[in-house]
Amino acid sequence: MATLGRPFRLGMLYDMRSDKIIAGATLWDPQNLANNTSTFLQPYTGFEVITDDSLQNKAHALGVEASLKLSMVGGLVDISGSAKYAENFQQTRHETRLSLKYSTTTRFEQLTSMKYLELLAFLYYPINLT
Repeated sequence: MATLGRPFRLGMLYDMRSDKIIAGATLWDPQNLANNTSTFLQPYTGFEVITDDSLQNKAHALGVEASLKLSMVGGLVDISGSAKYAENFQQTRHETRLSLKYSTTTRFEQLTSMKYLELLAFLYYPINLT
């Protein structure tokens, strides 16, 4: 899932209706999350030259799916970091733009045990909500 500069981590909650992270709550405390996470090395490096300046091609280059692209256009998502590229367009016909997309991956993290999903009655709040 494309995060567009938002700080997603395993176990975090996401509200699809508002397209926002639910701050301060996770499904598991840090100890349970650490005990039920597998990490694999996944080295990858790739690049792509992008010559088209359309939102469609920029969204594709960023790995953005249709629903998130609609949220971007509608202003539901505050775009930050490298995703600002999607909002930057040519100003005149007298300029040409060429973008180089460089991708790299070092590791892959995943939850190993989903048995805790049955216990959704508890949420871990690392901050004081009172």
